[in-house]
Amino acid sequence: MTVAEWESPVPSFVLGVHGVLRWHQWVVDSERRGGFPQPDEEAVFAVTNTRAEALGLVAYPTSPNPMARWSTEEAGGDWTQDGRVREIAWMQARPLNLAYQGWPVWPALGCIEDGLRRVGTVEPAGVHAALPLQLDTHHRQQFTGTYEWFELAEQAAARREFTVSLYTGGDGGVVPQALLRAITERASVLLDVQLAEQPVAGAVDPDQLEGRWMVDDELHGVHFRCRGPEWSLDMAAFVTDVVADAAKHAGVARPVLLTAFRAEDENRTAQVGCQ
Repeated sequence: MTVAEWESPVPSFVLGVHGVLRWHQWVVDSERRGGFPQPDEEAVFAVTNTRAEALGLVAYPTSPNPMARWSTEEAGGDWTQDGRVREIAWMQARPLNLAYQGWPVWPALGCIEDGLRRVGTVEPAGVHAALPLQLDTHHRQQFTGTYEWFELAEQAAARREFTVSLYTGGDGGVVPQALLRAITERASVLLDVQLAEQPVAGAVDPDQLEGRWMVDDELHGVHFRCRGPEWSLDMAAFVTDVVADAAKHAGVARPVLLTAFRAEDENRTAQVGCQ
């Protein structure tokens, strides 16, 4: 990794995890003493980035890592302990080494989840991602190899429902049927996917999500109802990867905002809780 790579104006990406976080008792005790986890921004950055460093996935200008996938710029989240669905963690980062790899959505969400589970139990409701699809990434056959991972689940034959939305700015320009075909080509082994006219009732307002600033102008959304073998942050990461790759294949070359949320979540109308 060269100095030029660090100084190049590569657009950032943003990922967010939504759900309910319930602190472990040691965190509750620490909070009562005025310690961890306040302030939330520093705490989220600490737990997620520590995990990424341990796995060798993140790098800094002062500590370059030629195998790194991103450089974290900011992080935050709402850890209010009221049992409501909130944006419990988000991170903004700059992708690295895209000539050799694709978007680091899955490993980054994995680090966020691992960090959150260090401080509490997590009930994931959904994720969102703001990705600058105008950037070129290394093409690879990444989806076939993931099917067996989900087939290893104890309840692999069960079907869980969730919704996925792709938002673009400008004049939209996304042909829903073409996007559906591209998604089906990549994920039909795992997912049943159908077009939907609108997100489910109570879905998160995309205008309130961290990273909304990446997508200019009025948002235009295409929505899908999905049924798959499980609902988890792994599945949310997988479907985010699939839809982003399908959108790029369908001709989208601009920043997009993607959301994936479990269905029938009555608490999702709760405050998003950005920062």
